[in-house]
Amino acid sequence: MRRTLPARLRAFAAALALAAAILPAHASLERVTADLQYLASEKLEGRLTGTEGERLAAEYLVAELGKIGAEPLPGMDNFLQPFDFTRGVEVAKEGGTELTVTGPDGAPVAFKLGEKFRPMGYSGNGDYSGELVFAGYGLTLPEENDLQYDSYAGLDVKGKAVLVMRYAPEGIEEKTREELMRYATFDRKVEAARDAGAAAIIMFGGPNSDNAGRLLPFSGGDSDEDDIIVGSVSGDGAEALFAHIGKTAKDVQTAFDTPEAPAGFNLEGVSIKLGVNLDRRRITGHNVLAMLPATVEGAGPEGPMLGAHYDHLGRGELGGSLAAMVGKGEIHYGADDNASGTTAVLEAMRTIAEQYPVRPRPVYVGFWSGEELGLLGAEHYVANDVVPTEQLYAYVNLDMVGRMKETELLIQGTGSSPEWEKVLDKTNEAFELDLTYSKNPNVPTDSAAFYRGGVPALQFFTGLHEQYHRPADTADLVNYEGVLRSGRYAAALAMELAHRGEAMPFEQYRRAGLIPGRTSERAYLGIVPDYAAAEGKGLALASVAEDGPAGKAGLKAGDRVVKLGKFDVTAMYDLMIALESLEIGETVDAVVLRDGKETTLPVKLEARP
Repeated sequence: MRRTLPARLRAFAAALALAAAILPAHASLERVTADLQYLASEKLEGRLTGTEGERLAAEYLVAELGKIGAEPLPGMDNFLQPFDFTRGVEVAKEGGTELTVTGPDGAPVAFKLGEKFRPMGYSGNGDYSGELVFAGYGLTLPEENDLQYDSYAGLDVKGKAVLVMRYAPEGIEEKTREELMRYATFDRKVEAARDAGAAAIIMFGGPNSDNAGRLLPFSGGDSDEDDIIVGSVSGDGAEALFAHIGKTAKDVQTAFDTPEAPAGFNLEGVSIKLGVNLDRRRITGHNVLAMLPATVEGAGPEGPMLGAHYDHLGRGELGGSLAAMVGKGEIHYGADDNASGTTAVLEAMRTIAEQYPVRPRPVYVGFWSGEELGLLGAEHYVANDVVPTEQLYAYVNLDMVGRMKETELLIQGTGSSPEWEKVLDKTNEAFELDLTYSKNPNVPTDSAAFYRGGVPALQFFTGLHEQYHRPADTADLVNYEGVLRSGRYAAALAMELAHRGEAMPFEQYRRAGLIPGRTSERAYLGIVPDYAAAEGKGLALASVAEDGPAGKAGLKAGDRVVKLGKFDVTAMYDLMIALESLEIGETVDAVVLRDGKETTLPVKLEARP
């Protein structure tokens, strides 16, 4: 049942929202500047997850939250939520990783590690000795799927090792293969083998497929351990296995290249000894979680959540850096990414504590670590939420809000609820920001973890730039007034959500014109930028595909794109944001500079073919 405040209190809250927007900014601007300059300082060395720099940043956030009267989340003793993750996997030097095959003649043959056999980085450690069962493509589709494809039907693989091919059946109708490919990823095949009761799974690339005969990549940089043994064999290895039963890999694959799943079979007379021993380096990161409690009697635990990731790349030693070789090893300060969003959210929480004494619902906050390593902190929270996602009215994320131009703010993810734009517009009446909305919630930052968890989720963003993921992303380039504006707007939005009395309705977003099986397709232009072009206005084009959207619209090599829709284009970064924000199927004006004159050409955006 929807619970609302009395009209008198609603009016009071609305007045406070207006006050928060127009209060003198000098004191807040000073503390925003101090926050960001500390988080992006040399002392914190880039705030890489699991390092001393991350610890110092978390300590600072905890102290500042304590000053405003924030409390730990229910059931927590403090503000820190630890999470462990794997940071590097390798084959153990002491041995134990092997594959030996014994055929009907009884002679064991060892497959050389790295040539005929390789474990997968997410394999469980352990040993297996026994039978080997061939399970075709190793695909199992859900019961509700019309194709009803099950490689394990009629096979007894419980406690045994299975041999499967990569990808999906070749040479079949494209639509059917496309549907099967949705279930053909490594993790899906491992899951299918596990569900069938297998103790181990070995994959190989069939001679009819792409990457024929190649060992699968180790893929172990950050992989957590699975609970079954996982490896791959080369084409030569697969041929040796099938030779024991008088077959060739090509004959076997061709027999399975059909829309239906043929019955698998035991490799009679063949036994294997399989061992995997991997060393994993485990690291602990920390989310910082807190809440400002409700001040209205009888309030429930439901409420909105604000968030930002506070980690960055350290010295670029674990990947993600876009620095040239000369910049490798230098501190990546991450002033915009994401000391800016962290600072804005911290200021939003201060604003709520100071300017919104009437809080009908608690306001939650999460400062996430591990975002740069793959949304690790946010994903951990959603999987192990202290405040269940069902109790979150909505989630609002701020990532890279330090380069605001004038009053422009891009808000991504409005397609996660049909009511977002109405609520955002209402909140903006007191702020007069120049808002641009992008419906797609499948963005590469923490809000996507909440969206996948069924929470209406937004992302505030002011754009990419040349310093992104480089040591040059420093505090002197930040627009501090823009950070303050973003934080105050986030505070007002959180309170608008808190006063609703019910959660924002969730909506599953599907991009118009999206190719089946893809979930986060950008709109496509069909152009290649000319990075060697002399400096000048806009983004120079080296080539334009004639059958692509840009070519159909009349764009040519040598043109300079200066605007796409309402997005100004000065570099490839701007074009990426425009294409992420615009809709497939939408027709927008492309403004190009050609022979010194601006020309406007309508472009109908398409999905990538």
